[in-house]
Amino acid sequence: MKRILQIFTGGWNQSLHSSSAIIERIQSIKKRMPVDGLILGWSIEPQLYRDVCDYCRSRSIETYLWLPVFSEIPTSHHPDPFVNLMGTPASVYALQEGESFEFFCPSSYRNRQILLDLYDEKFSECGFDGVFLDKIRSPSFVTGLNDVLGCTCDSCRQVFDAGGCHPKDLKELIENHPLQAVFSAQSFNPARGFIFENPLVRQFFEVKKDLYISAIESIVDAFQSRGCKVGLDVFAPSLAALVGQDLSRLVKISDFIKPMIYRKTQAPAGIGFEMEAMEKALPDFNHDKLPS
Repeated sequence: MKRILQIFTGGWNQSLHSSSAIIERIQSIKKRMPVDGLILGWSIEPQLYRDVCDYCRSRSIETYLWLPVFSEIPTSHHPDPFVNLMGTPASVYALQEGESFEFFCPSSYRNRQILLDLYDEKFSECGFDGVFLDKIRSPSFVTGLNDVLGCTCDSCRQVFDAGGCHPKDLKELIENHPLQAVFSAQSFNPARGFIFENPLVRQFFEVKKDLYISAIESIVDAFQSRGCKVGLDVFAPSLAALVGQDLSRLVKISDFIKPMIYRKTQAPAGIGFEMEAMEKALPDFNHDKLPS
């Protein structure tokens, strides 16, 4: 088992820590337990990363640049928006400065290129062993049902249409039937998540996983071609499919994954936090008595 330390340095234009403070923190932790790796990011401070990476290299600690993928893209670069089922941009959940959970289109080549250009221009010479990709998902129920049912921009809609789950049909289904009936689940298992009874809803989440895995694969390939190891931040297995993640496929294309098993975190990805949001978005939804 490897022990990896993760430190948030702030959003793109934010600086929370100096390199000396980070190195002191690593040294303090190393006195109590081994540190095999470090995930660090994502403020744009090349010299900070050079200093920390130099220190870690001398101690055989692998370093990974923490990078958000489909969220937190600098708006100054005019990324293509994520479009929800109602045809509007996804809502924003402002957790803290530098982390707004504002999501953007997963199938947009422009959005992927913004991320790769930022890495090439600001981080590629800092000495990292690899990258740790975060926000590789859609919005969750934290910002509502309509945001979960996307992206429905022209490009993404073509993917759903080809997969036989046209967004317009899903919209009509929701508008004309009670939500608890549309999203009735026939089974739930913590390791596999929800299996929905309605075939259109079930097919939507299958195609959504295909859409996201295709986008993530292309990004992982791009970083691996740059000589980077790749780690992925993923949802808990019971919730992953709802945000477009197929963990069995993601683990095969990466060097490691870190499931966010946050039992008490009052923030997106926290299991209790997400389940409360889901139950609020879907009145009368109750998974407790579902067969596994």
